[in-house]
Amino acid sequence: TTAGTYAVTADFTPADTDNFNSLTGAPAGNFVIEIRNFAAWQTDFFTPEQIALGEAAANADPDHDNLANLAEYALGTNPHEFTLPPSAEVTAEGLVLTFQRPRGLPDVSYTAESSDDLIHWTPWPLEIIVDGPVQTIRAVDPLSTGDPTRRMIRLRFASF
Repeated sequence: TTAGTYAVTADFTPADTDNFNSLTGAPAGNFVIEIRNFAAWQTDFFTPEQIALGEAAANADPDHDNLANLAEYALGTNPHEFTLPPSAEVTAEGLVLTFQRPRGLPDVSYTAESSDDLIHWTPWPLEIIVDGPVQTIRAVDPLSTGDPTRRMIRLRFASF
């Protein structure tokens, strides 16, 4: 979805020019609904030359922090500044991955998965623990199957 401009028109006639509480109708004008997506993010962070060279591609990593551009977009980070990737910790609940993301990105999905052999991956539900323009999200692997001493957890991003 891209940004769009929608016209709003109506009669705006004050019955008494000294008293604007006597308006009939509504003011005319335009308002813009803007939905940010990966393509818009690319033009925010990259020049046309960088885009042409492929530096803005979803799988590119111009700052060499091991977060591809799609991950930087999905996490709301700057692709030109080193960013630590989300990390996990072992708690009484299990292996917990916590990260932040911009709310409501229209073209990216998030999946948390864990494995003890890097071949077979089990998805875990994402839980919003702080809601707002930037959300804090977590996924919990309760370590109830497989070898809990060899568990890895990852966060995957997909664009659509």
